[in-house]
Amino acid sequence: MDHLFVMRLSSILLMTCCLLSTPLLLLSKPAQASPWIEVDNGYLRQSLLTLANAGIIRAPVNTYPLPWRSIMADLDRVNVAQLSDDLRFAYRHVNHYLNLARGDSQTVLQLAAHSNDDSQTLLGFGDQYHEKARLTIKREIVTHQFAARLQVNRRNHPQEDDNNTTVDGSYVAGMLGQWVVSLDTLPLWWGPGQDSALLMSSNARPLPKIQLSQFRDKPIDFPVLSWLGPLNFTAFVGRMENAYPIDDSYLWGARLSFRPHPAVEIGLNQTEQFGGDKLTRMPGNNELVRESIDSNRLASADIRISLPAWHGNTAIYGEVATDNSDSLSSGNAWLAGTEWQLGSRDYHLTWFFEISDSQAKCVDSQSQAGNCFYEHEDYEQGYRRFGRAIGSTYDTDSKAHVMGLRWYDASGAGWSLKLRKINFNRDDSQPLLGGHPYYDRATERKQIDLSRRQPLFGGLLNISVQAYQEQDARQQYDTEYSAYAQWEWRF
Repeated sequence: MDHLFVMRLSSILLMTCCLLSTPLLLLSKPAQASPWIEVDNGYLRQSLLTLANAGIIRAPVNTYPLPWRSIMADLDRVNVAQLSDDLRFAYRHVNHYLNLARGDSQTVLQLAAHSNDDSQTLLGFGDQYHEKARLTIKREIVTHQFAARLQVNRRNHPQEDDNNTTVDGSYVAGMLGQWVVSLDTLPLWWGPGQDSALLMSSNARPLPKIQLSQFRDKPIDFPVLSWLGPLNFTAFVGRMENAYPIDDSYLWGARLSFRPHPAVEIGLNQTEQFGGDKLTRMPGNNELVRESIDSNRLASADIRISLPAWHGNTAIYGEVATDNSDSLSSGNAWLAGTEWQLGSRDYHLTWFFEISDSQAKCVDSQSQAGNCFYEHEDYEQGYRRFGRAIGSTYDTDSKAHVMGLRWYDASGAGWSLKLRKINFNRDDSQPLLGGHPYYDRATERKQIDLSRRQPLFGGLLNISVQAYQEQDARQQYDTEYSAYAQWEWRF
């Protein structure tokens, strides 16, 4: 497998961080805020959503990485004395992480272990483990207009059976006003889903990419566009891994999210897989012929609406996606959910219920649903990276019902619980090329996930256990258990 692009990106990140770290660390000025809130902290996300539901944060909050600068003006306007206890808790929680981002450069050490290297492990927002064990060390450098992080991950038994050392999580970024441009390997998450996202999630390993983002914390001062309200735009182009029979394919994507009303956030998204060469032998003379390849386009739209509640605050949200970006009509993949948040001066609790369905009709409304979403006739691996869907954690032709809650207190300790019922590969078939990577037959899974976060030895410990039972179309049962632990220390 040709890893030339990834190796070049790794070398660029490594050399840039090393060359710039020495003079930057000698600067006497305090560091500015780290560019982004990343896809690694579901607890922080809940506090952000609480403030967004209450109208305290007016900027869009459903695009990750989320620029810190896009919400700083909203946080600076807050009169803490006028906040209720639950909103004051959420504000202080967000402000705590903002102060960490603004603080002096730190080195972070992470130790992680998984009881198995099962690629069928379901990953949601904040879950990032694609190996049996991992040692990570990262160092971030931030000034007013520049930021860089070198993150080196040493992995044991990676799920893709390769890449024992990666720089996933590294970046080099320049910041000018409301613009951020970066060369990075950061995970993305687009949309309001608590458990999954249809077009862009952290289910697969992150792409090495070039990314450009702009945020506006105030409406555009132009009559035709001012109704959009605060907005966030991001676009990227990244490298897919080589996969037979096509090498050197790429993925570009763009998202525009905006808040035309303090209670409403809307997102419009598109991605396109393109490039690469396909060689085919001609019948008769066995001659190799280079064939043209049609791009693989997907599009989605999402919405999140905050609603008044008798106690706490609540919201409803949804996303609809198509594997034929010419239209968003009937027969598309979809996701819908609701959440309810409440708290006090000492704790915060979020409850949510979410349904997602990736069994779509990709040709026309008369065709049979299935065997098309995330699939492509030329890119045999489909809309996947190292065997995992770039979108939904459940991959194609699957329907999931998920109920979850997340509780945490001021000490940093927290609990997370998910109850899931999933029907994988609902049409009980596979296409000629591609298809669900793990389930050839229709399979029902019932699963429980329980996680605990706890400060320990000056660091932060996360422990997660999963148990599930599966039943396939032949009534055969399988019961599995797994556990995951990660300890993080900053120094």
